[in-house]
Amino acid sequence: MNILKKLALWSAQKAAAYSGLSFTLTDNGINQKLSNTLGTNTAAGKVINDSSAMQVTAFFACVRLLAETMGAMPSAIYQTQKNGNAEKVDHPLSEVLIHQPNSDMNGLEYREASTSNLAARGNAFSLIERRGDGNVLSLYPIPSSFVQVRRDATTNFEMLYGIQDRGHIEWYPAEKIWHRKGFSFGGLVGLSPISCAREALSLALAGEEFNARLFGQGLMPSARVSIPAWLTDPQRKIANAKLLEMHTGLQNMNKPMLLEGGMTVESGLLSPDDAQFLQLRQFTVIEICRLLGIKPHMIASLEQATNNNIEQLSLEFVTYTMLPHIRRDEVATRKLFKPGDRSKYFYRYNFEGLLRADSAARANLYSILLQNGVYSRNEVRALENRNRSEAAGMDDYSVQLNMTLVQFLEQMATSNAKKPQGAQP
Repeated sequence: MNILKKLALWSAQKAAAYSGLSFTLTDNGINQKLSNTLGTNTAAGKVINDSSAMQVTAFFACVRLLAETMGAMPSAIYQTQKNGNAEKVDHPLSEVLIHQPNSDMNGLEYREASTSNLAARGNAFSLIERRGDGNVLSLYPIPSSFVQVRRDATTNFEMLYGIQDRGHIEWYPAEKIWHRKGFSFGGLVGLSPISCAREALSLALAGEEFNARLFGQGLMPSARVSIPAWLTDPQRKIANAKLLEMHTGLQNMNKPMLLEGGMTVESGLLSPDDAQFLQLRQFTVIEICRLLGIKPHMIASLEQATNNNIEQLSLEFVTYTMLPHIRRDEVATRKLFKPGDRSKYFYRYNFEGLLRADSAARANLYSILLQNGVYSRNEVRALENRNRSEAAGMDDYSVQLNMTLVQFLEQMATSNAKKPQGAQP
């Protein structure tokens, strides 16, 4: 190893010490570890990591929207019946997964934290603690940037998960980690949106910094001051100080400029309009929404939204954005059941929870389901968190009188033909 490489690795080791990393000079995974924790430099000159990516307001809004939506959705554990139906049950996993995953957070907070990691990093990890009977005792979410995934070198089959903790990495077998993966090529580790779109996020951050500096300079483009003669060092220092003192900042905006010694001023070479600054900022919002599968109107970017299409756009958010996240959670939850329970129980989210704020849409849905015998009236009352009624017929299923089976149509037509003319059908 040459001296330059040793110095580079030594510097990386020192930097990682402040971030809870630990590795040797011969560690081949150094680049991945550093990029996950310290961030990756980009062409725009901005370092992109978890913290800096969340400074982009559009990215923050998209991740928060996904996390809060998943956190607020009602869910339950169901048992498969012999007749093929499913019944909601009170399983030991319900208390952990839905209500209190661990002593530090409730179910809503846990789902928000897990979904944030899944949306931003493409993976969500949780440490599983089980009771003696095999049921889950607690779930602790782990920041995705603190976890490494690899196969066991001895068997080349089992997955191992390395968690960075207080300066070293502790490896856990797959049975101790609940891993939910986002979209990927290999199926073992999800692709990280932050890593895949670091240039787009960097461009957004650079635009934010440009905007802040523009306001800091009094909303005026930079100018060039020319002097026909060379200045001495003291003169140059005085000239710079006076120019900055008199013509920098909002308080000095539009003040007259005093020039001495033959100075001339040329206007800025590139204005914000020339640089298409506003268009660039709008484009980065669309880029980030495209990255996370969010319709722009969901994060208050309403340029393409109208009263005619807003309902359809919201429906697409449920169908194409939330459904993959919901199904990913439902399928991955199978790992949390004991082996003997996996064929009997399953975990489901309640889509109707997304309609809770829309009373008209909710009432229309209930009406259709009641008329077609899908729900009884007491089941609808339960969905509305109302006490069940003991009145007659409240547990019965009903359909409209004008509906009949196709195979009975010919029989009904024959019966009606035999009736006396003018008789009521």
